[in-house]
Amino acid sequence: MELFRMTSSGNLGFLDWVLQQPVDLGKEASSVPERYVLVQWPDGPEQRIYSPSTVVEDYFSAGQEYPVGAFTERCREALRIASERVRAAYGFPCSNAARSIAQVERHAALHPAGVVIVKGIEA
Repeated sequence: MELFRMTSSGNLGFLDWVLQQPVDLGKEASSVPERYVLVQWPDGPEQRIYSPSTVVEDYFSAGQEYPVGAFTERCREALRIASERVRAAYGFPCSNAARSIAQVERHAALHPAGVVIVKGIEA
């Protein structure tokens, strides 16, 4: 209990002092290494696809073209791996990666034929 009481000199107890110190979370507070894959779907619509990992750089690069089905499969695979990296680091998968997969699948349903052009990857 001494940690919660004022000291005899009227100063804060150790726990109170600790709780008042600024917190520098440093590396622990840094976010995941987010990337965005920029693509253009057949008939012109563009999409910015979120990934919580740099793994998408292993799957896509600017200028690549994929048939819609092949692009969708590569996205599923890359984003599944990205989500698993989040799970390994934080104990739970990345819901934003799942959302990205769903968005890609919606675009693919709207544009089932043609090619998807990878415009680039942003950090």
